[in-house]
Amino acid sequence: MQTKHVGIIWPGFRKYNEQFYRAVLEDQRFKTSVLWIRRFRHDEIPPKEVIESLSCKVVGAESIRISGYSVKTFLIMLYMIWKIVRECDGILTSTQAPLHSKVAFVLAKFYRKKIFVKTEQWRDLDNPSFFMRQYKKLDVSIIRNCDILLPHGTNQLQYAAGKGVNPGIMRVMPLLSDDLRRLPVDKPRLKETLGLQGKKVILYFGRLTRQKGLQDLLLACILAKKAMEESVLLVCGGADRNFSDFSDTASYEEECHRLAESLLPGKVIFTGPIAPSDKHNYFQLADLFIHPHGNRGTDGWGLVINEAASMSLPIIVSDRVGCAPDLVLNGQNGYIVPAGDIRALARRIEELMADDNKRMHFAVQSRLAFERYHQPKTVPQVIWEALNGSGK
Repeated sequence: MQTKHVGIIWPGFRKYNEQFYRAVLEDQRFKTSVLWIRRFRHDEIPPKEVIESLSCKVVGAESIRISGYSVKTFLIMLYMIWKIVRECDGILTSTQAPLHSKVAFVLAKFYRKKIFVKTEQWRDLDNPSFFMRQYKKLDVSIIRNCDILLPHGTNQLQYAAGKGVNPGIMRVMPLLSDDLRRLPVDKPRLKETLGLQGKKVILYFGRLTRQKGLQDLLLACILAKKAMEESVLLVCGGADRNFSDFSDTASYEEECHRLAESLLPGKVIFTGPIAPSDKHNYFQLADLFIHPHGNRGTDGWGLVINEAASMSLPIIVSDRVGCAPDLVLNGQNGYIVPAGDIRALARRIEELMADDNKRMHFAVQSRLAFERYHQPKTVPQVIWEALNGSGK
């Protein structure tokens, strides 16, 4: 069987990328080399079988931002990218990577190797600095001049087309997640432990940052008084020490706690951060999932929506979430509300929490939406066709 050597240059291993790696590794048509830029997080180490199946290297930078490199790790990054580009038939990287994707693009073009770029970007930055505007022009140049562009869904396709990308080089590559419904529930008494017996549960799952919009959700719950009579908001997540401004996120978390304690007493439970391997136990408690990203910036995709849909949950998202057109079918399995519109969010909470039949119908449709989008075999096939096709 003919094989192709593909090089993957990625920011770092995260648990939510595991399905992507497995999909590629299980395809015998590939020899795969991976270069991870960021050192592993203590709570997200690649499984042994993934490490053993990959030819993988780790640069060991503190972060993927320029400030995350020392002189040593910067030089290591340059050398390792040069080496992997020379060895492979094609290179897969991402426009979300601030520096290494640019290096990979330049070297791939120099050595006349195919370069494939996945992208989550679907909206320009709000009020970018002069430096960031120039920097983002490089991203636009890359998506226009790569051999194959791999947007994850509808918003990303439309954004790229609006930037002048040739439709002939675009292939949708689904962003894979765990199918949480297939994981065994190993905390059967969790609902009792959290004091949720006899309550309907609205779930928020994610980092607590100003962009994610938890305060908007808390304010909406205050307005949705009738819905909250029999419901509890379960907030899973906390300030992320790996986030660029931990002090601000920690302050924001405290603000959310104070708001909940003063205006929603007894109606909000904060669990703190949940290990990736444990999240399915919390999703199975929920009656409704809400991802209320605020109007500061955008969520490039929102993989947590994939996970909520996999668990057959009705979903409410804001229109700043990149996956919304692909996984939230407005009025069929959930609702898309304008970011920052607290009253609109409150109305949808009231509507869904008052109608058990509608939630059940939406739950079925969420699972179907997940199954339509979640196609693991598509990922290696798209890469294979890109390696063997002419691209531009």
